[in-house]
Amino acid sequence: MQAAALAFAILIASVGTAAASCNSSFAGTWRGTQTDVGGSQRAITITMRPDCSYTWVTSRTTTEGQITGSGQQMGYRNAAGSVGSVTGNNQRLTFRHFRDNYTVAITRR
Repeated sequence: MQAAALAFAILIASVGTAAASCNSSFAGTWRGTQTDVGGSQRAITITMRPDCSYTWVTSRTTTEGQITGSGQQMGYRNAAGSVGSVTGNNQRLTFRHFRDNYTVAITRR
């Protein structure tokens, strides 16, 4: 496992109880925009399941993933190997890749 990914996994594993966490209220279809570091954008749809696993669909890829952690320490890991932080609530979420390669901003639809 790469050092940055290992550090992220340890951070997620060490999270204690916080005010908010991903739960069944996140379930449903979310839509928004993925913005790459160079500024290019593409539409994205994320279908979230009650266990906080999800399917991420853009014009380039379809990837399975999982939101982990809680509160200010929510993160994600997907089948393509990406990891990063997740902020927001049950109406708006932002995914930020740990190397700042991209940001995804989605809202519930």
